[in-house]
Amino acid sequence: MNQDIIVDDQGRYVFRLQFRLPEKRFAQIVCQTIEVDKELNDTVVEKQIFNNDSDVITLIYRSKDAKKIRSAIKNTIENICLSLETINKFK
Repeated sequence: MNQDIIVDDQGRYVFRLQFRLPEKRFAQIVCQTIEVDKELNDTVVEKQIFNNDSDVITLIYRSKDAKKIRSAIKNTIENICLSLETINKFK
Protein backbone atom coordinates (compact mmCIF):
# COMPACT_ATOMS: atom_id res chain seq x y z
CA MET A 1 0.00 0.00 0.00
CA ASN A 2 1.29 3.44 -0.92
CA GLN A 3 -0.07 6.69 0.41
CA ASP A 4 0.85 10.34 0.42
CA ILE A 5 -0.72 13.64 1.33
CA ILE A 6 0.16 17.09 0.02
CA VAL A 7 -1.36 20.56 -0.04
CA ASP A 8 -2.03 21.74 -3.59
CA ASP A 9 -1.75 25.27 -4.98
CA GLN A 10 -5.42 25.92 -4.08
CA GLY A 11 -4.81 25.15 -0.40
CA ARG A 12 -6.57 21.79 -0.53
CA TYR A 13 -5.29 18.64 1.11
CA VAL A 14 -4.73 15.97 -1.51
CA PHE A 15 -4.56 12.41 -0.17
CA ARG A 16 -3.62 9.57 -2.49
CA LEU A 17 -3.97 5.94 -1.46
CA GLN A 18 -2.91 3.10 -3.73
CA PHE A 19 -3.23 -0.57 -2.90
CA ARG A 20 -2.98 -3.92 -4.63
CA LEU A 21 -5.52 -6.73 -4.37
CA PRO A 22 -4.83 -10.44 -4.94
CA GLU A 23 -6.66 -10.51 -8.29
CA LYS A 24 -7.57 -8.02 -11.00
CA ARG A 25 -11.22 -9.14 -10.79
CA PHE A 26 -11.32 -8.32 -7.05
CA ALA A 27 -9.96 -4.84 -7.76
CA GLN A 28 -12.63 -4.29 -10.42
CA ILE A 29 -15.45 -5.43 -8.12
CA VAL A 30 -14.25 -3.29 -5.21
CA CYS A 31 -13.72 -0.29 -7.46
CA GLN A 32 -17.23 -0.58 -8.93
CA THR A 33 -18.70 -1.01 -5.46
CA ILE A 34 -17.11 2.05 -3.88
CA GLU A 35 -17.47 4.16 -7.03
CA VAL A 36 -21.26 4.31 -6.68
CA ASP A 37 -21.04 5.59 -3.09
CA LYS A 38 -21.27 9.35 -3.38
CA GLU A 39 -19.70 11.51 -0.71
CA LEU A 40 -22.20 13.09 1.67
CA ASN A 41 -20.31 16.36 1.40
CA ASP A 42 -19.38 16.15 -2.28
CA THR A 43 -19.07 19.93 -2.41
CA VAL A 44 -16.48 19.74 0.38
CA VAL A 45 -14.65 16.50 -0.52
CA GLU A 46 -13.82 15.45 -4.05
CA LYS A 47 -13.15 11.71 -4.54
CA GLN A 48 -11.63 10.00 -7.58
CA ILE A 49 -11.22 6.26 -8.03
CA PHE A 50 -9.02 4.59 -10.63
CA ASN A 51 -8.50 0.94 -11.47
CA ASN A 52 -6.95 1.01 -14.97
CA ASP A 53 -7.85 -2.64 -15.56
CA SER A 54 -5.27 -3.95 -13.10
CA ASP A 55 -5.09 -5.36 -9.58
CA VAL A 56 -4.30 -1.88 -8.20
CA ILE A 57 -6.87 0.64 -6.96
CA THR A 58 -5.95 4.29 -6.59
CA LEU A 59 -8.08 6.65 -4.49
CA ILE A 60 -7.56 10.40 -4.54
CA TYR A 61 -9.32 12.82 -2.19
CA ARG A 62 -9.21 16.61 -2.26
CA SER A 63 -10.59 18.97 0.36
CA LYS A 64 -9.76 22.12 2.28
CA ASP A 65 -11.27 20.54 5.41
CA ALA A 66 -8.92 17.98 6.99
CA LYS A 67 -11.66 16.49 9.20
CA LYS A 68 -14.00 15.93 6.24
CA ILE A 69 -11.30 14.29 4.15
CA ARG A 70 -10.35 12.00 7.07
CA SER A 71 -14.00 11.00 7.51
CA ALA A 72 -14.42 10.33 3.78
CA ILE A 73 -11.29 8.15 3.70
CA LYS A 74 -12.42 6.21 6.77
CA ASN A 75 -15.85 5.53 5.25
CA THR A 76 -14.34 4.38 1.96
CA ILE A 77 -11.89 2.04 3.68
CA GLU A 78 -14.75 0.53 5.70
CA ASN A 79 -16.66 -0.05 2.44
CA ILE A 80 -13.59 -1.65 0.87
CA CYS A 81 -13.24 -3.99 3.85
CA LEU A 82 -16.93 -4.97 3.61
CA SER A 83 -16.56 -5.58 -0.12
CA LEU A 84 -13.54 -7.81 0.42
CA GLU A 85 -15.31 -9.76 3.16
CA THR A 86 -18.21 -10.37 0.78
CA ILE A 87 -15.89 -11.44 -2.05
CA ASN A 88 -14.11 -13.88 0.27
CA LYS A 89 -17.42 -15.48 1.28
CA PHE A 90 -18.29 -16.21 -2.36
CA LYS A 91 -14.96 -17.28 -3.85
